[in-house]
Amino acid sequence: MALFGSSRDISMFRYINRELLGNIITQQIAYYKYNLNQTRVNMYGENVEGKYYIGPVLLNCLLERNDQAFPTSDLGPDLIWGIKTAFLRDDLVDALAYAAWMLRSEGEGTLMLYEPMMQL
Repeated sequence: MALFGSSRDISMFRYINRELLGNIITQQIAYYKYNLNQTRVNMYGENVEGKYYIGPVLLNCLLERNDQAFPTSDLGPDLIWGIKTAFLRDDLVDALAYAAWMLRSEGEGTLMLYEPMMQL
């Protein structure tokens, strides 16, 4: 039998991770979803009037910044600075449900909820 294998143990780890990301690390990003019903595009797929978004959803995350790189090309030097983000899967599922609720409350489009494709 595994040492930490019951659903109660997994729930405790989930609670600790959510508290760590939300109360101690406190890094957040805002996720903006396109409002496809209000955003108009021309025949080339370009946006002429501006993009419309559904309000932001704040997600707790863990950010890891990569080193800066300065590649040089014919146009001159460039700056590349990568970033890695890590999210708690349960927060992403909750954010998907919230974004779907926002879409339904505005009365636009149809509501479609998808199950996560892979289990982490």
